[in-house]
Amino acid sequence: MEVKARLARALNAFLEPFREKRAYYLAHPHVMPDVLASGVRRMQAEAKETMRLVHEATGLGYSLELFEDVIDLFGEYDVL
Repeated sequence: MEVKARLARALNAFLEPFREKRAYYLAHPHVMPDVLASGVRRMQAEAKETMRLVHEATGLGYSLELFEDVIDLFGEYDVL
């Protein structure tokens, strides 16, 4: 039984930080959508720059008309 008790204590000690974060996010439900939106904005900016570099390196261009059906979640891009 001592081994099981030690294992239970070790598992609880390992899981405690996760439980604390979960409790925080449950108590503050507005935080997670803000974090996700911020990540999406950073990802979109990074992707835009990456594609600029690709187009510059390859000499290939693209038309915004190809992306007319793309949803601009944050109103950051001028769509034709």
